[in-house]
Amino acid sequence: MKASKVILLLVLCLLMTMTYQQIHAQKLSRPATLQSSENESWDDRFDQLGISGTVLAAAANGSVVYVAGSFTVAGAVSVNNIAKWDGASWSALGTGGSNGTNGLVNAIAIDGNNVYVGGSFSAAGGVSVNNIAKWDGTNWSALGIGANGDVRAIAVDGSDVYVGGFFSLAGGVSTSNIARWDGSNWNALGTGANSTVRALVVNNNLIYVGGDFTAAGATSANKIAAWNSDSTTWSVLGTGVNGDVNALQIKDSDVFVGGVFTEAGGASAKKVAKWNGSTWSPLGGGVSGGVINAMGFIGNILFVAGSFTTADTTSASEVAKWDGAKWDSLGSGITGGHVFALATTFTDVCLGGAFTTAGDSASQKFAIWNEIEGGVPIELVAFAGKQVEGSVVLEWATASESNNFGFEIERTTANNMQNADWNKIGFVQGNGTTNEPRNYSYADDVSGLLESGVTTARYRLRQRDTDGAVTVHNEIEVSLGQLPSSFQLAQNYPNPFNPQTTITFTVPQGGLVTLEIYNMLGQKVATLLHERVAANVAQRVEFNAQSLASGTYYYTLKSGNLSLSKRMTLIR
Repeated sequence: MKASKVILLLVLCLLMTMTYQQIHAQKLSRPATLQSSENESWDDRFDQLGISGTVLAAAANGSVVYVAGSFTVAGAVSVNNIAKWDGASWSALGTGGSNGTNGLVNAIAIDGNNVYVGGSFSAAGGVSVNNIAKWDGTNWSALGIGANGDVRAIAVDGSDVYVGGFFSLAGGVSTSNIARWDGSNWNALGTGANSTVRALVVNNNLIYVGGDFTAAGATSANKIAAWNSDSTTWSVLGTGVNGDVNALQIKDSDVFVGGVFTEAGGASAKKVAKWNGSTWSPLGGGVSGGVINAMGFIGNILFVAGSFTTADTTSASEVAKWDGAKWDSLGSGITGGHVFALATTFTDVCLGGAFTTAGDSASQKFAIWNEIEGGVPIELVAFAGKQVEGSVVLEWATASESNNFGFEIERTTANNMQNADWNKIGFVQGNGTTNEPRNYSYADDVSGLLESGVTTARYRLRQRDTDGAVTVHNEIEVSLGQLPSSFQLAQNYPNPFNPQTTITFTVPQGGLVTLEIYNMLGQKVATLLHERVAANVAQRVEFNAQSLASGTYYYTLKSGNLSLSKRMTLIR
């Protein structure tokens, strides 16, 4: 072979090697690439950045995702049964060989910087624990002497940590499969449940409990019940469901339930159903060909995952989504094994299990579906302010939000805006990512400004994303020292609406006020307010039209001999 050909071959080999290395490096760091049009939202990095064993639990905190189960490697990182994904790489919880836990993890719950894990283990980060532990971002610690059996579910409510599973003692206290840790001590929830608790979710003072039990306390309960932390009593959700409950989610005041059942409240409901506080209802035709193991929401979309093959009449392999009216698949779904865990960030659905493929790509035990590609811009549709006695009430609304951490409220009293000195006076938490309209308000105490003779204040919003990016919105001007003296009824917002809207009004004299809703036939369908209110104070009333049909309605405000009406439109 001539020297020139040898050199050419060497150059080609070198180029091929460099190209492979570049592709490999890009594959580890890039976001998901297109495989087919239906699967373009699946992240294809988890062939190389997958998990070495089964994932049984997942939870998200902002854009950070924690996964746990029975595995020793995440990506190329040595971990013990639990790992953290920050969007680009994996990391262990703790250092050295004793990071994580020394046994299987079934459940994760997050509260701020604290990550609670439960399962079947006796040590976490080298600390002696009994099946439950807390990671505070730096160290592992025990929750008293823990539980004497498997922990399958965790829910956090302020300083209270609710734990369910298959155990009879927690901290030495007799507890049948469910208990509460108050930060110092373990407490029983009555006489508990008579069999395994697999799912927990908290809504205000109610702790919803699901599993394979048939009694909660002294009450017969078919697989699901609620514990009232105020009255310390158990109650049932109608006649419950006819099979095990594996997953629970709360949306507004509704409880969404997934599992193995085929009936809820005596009516057909294939593996998934909704309890609205008084009645059960199915979610379309539900799922078939398997069961639901996990659920989560992004906005108003419910995602379910498990071992099924069909959602209603749609082919859906192991994972599907319900938009409130119909079921849909996530591309070609998950194959090569089942899904046991699901967590949602602002834009992504994160799945864990025993599978090998997501969409068209190899995906080892962990996968991400990007539901909101590129996000939705913050769409500020209203920003107004009015003086109410010694305060300025600011109100604003968004039509949609993406990764919205919140709003910083700034004020200036400068007359020359070129030299304005803006001061931060407050902060209002945002709603993350949502396609639904959201309303916000903030009250600024201006009594000091009034006393000093200031007649005008200007306000603006600095909207901050979860990644730290800031957008400054245009300012508004509010005159101080002049109180409203008229009878005012504002247009409801949003309008049209589904199913919630807000009505604001002001009356010039204090006294009994009535706010009622009428249909087009003049029939009263709701009374929102019938009580005494103060003069010249802006009032806000929330209206939920969940029980009403689509159409046009009127809302009427009455105060003394004064009356005002406006029209609203409900669209479903």
